[in-house]
Amino acid sequence: MITFFEGPAAGRTLALRRAPLWLRVVVDEETGAVDALDQPGDLMRDAETAYVYTRLAPPSSGFVCKRGKGGGCRHVLQADYRYHPDQPDQAVLQDNEAWARWATQQATKGTP
Repeated sequence: MITFFEGPAAGRTLALRRAPLWLRVVVDEETGAVDALDQPGDLMRDAETAYVYTRLAPPSSGFVCKRGKGGGCRHVLQADYRYHPDQPDQAVLQDNEAWARWATQQATKGTP
């Protein structure tokens, strides 16, 4: 599970397939639902506002298996994220290319 500290997603957990160093978390302003744009092609919806979180340590992973009816195994990714204090503009967060440039610039600065 992905766990979030601070900011609008504080205390929430999500099951994601990726745990990049920089992660856009979106909050639906109408429903309050929290999600993350973890896949490179993920796009924001009109009613969502995005926030940047940074991973605290390298992710870990494993498998969870259940017995009996409906059993089986699934891959589980574990990582903790902290709200990033220097948020880029929403225009950057809404555009995947601009987002990729911003994240790359942060990595070259040695941020978080």
